[in-house]
Amino acid sequence: MKSQSRLFASLTLVLAAIGTVSAQVQQGAPTWGGLRFGMTEAQVRSILGAKMLKPEPGPENQPLDTSSYDAGRVVELSVDGFEGNASLIFNKGSKRLSTVTLWLTPKKDLSNRDKVIAYGRLCNDLVKKYGSPVSTQEFTTIFRSKGQSIDVFASLDEGVPNVVYIAYEPTNASKGI
Repeated sequence: MKSQSRLFASLTLVLAAIGTVSAQVQQGAPTWGGLRFGMTEAQVRSILGAKMLKPEPGPENQPLDTSSYDAGRVVELSVDGFEGNASLIFNKGSKRLSTVTLWLTPKKDLSNRDKVIAYGRLCNDLVKKYGSPVSTQEFTTIFRSKGQSIDVFASLDEGVPNVVYIAYEPTNASKGI
């Protein structure tokens, strides 16, 4: 009986340790641009430097979710065939990075064929980086990788992309890192 109690206590400690390690890994999940969820604004700025610009003033330039705020934009994106920006969303309570969103439009000087090729390349690059998607529907593809969800939404006009929106979020339940 005592050996069963010791085994149960040991197993409980091991499971608690695994849960703690898992939570730490999720909080530090690597995301877009070399950033990690849970970073402070200062840490994010130290990585992005001058590429991180302040968002335009006004409530229309902030998330609808009042528990978070947009601390910066990155306009210099290195996504072949696209232009756009990335928004860096922080949790108001913890003041830590909680979401990264990219808003991409195909470069205007590309032909429709080149826009389709650029979108295909983008999708292939995401598969190479994050593995096979866990869900693929007509305009939405969802990846799960290393403690984060990467949700890709595309607006297509006869197969030609108009807009591609990518949201990176931690998969932990609290999101209030």
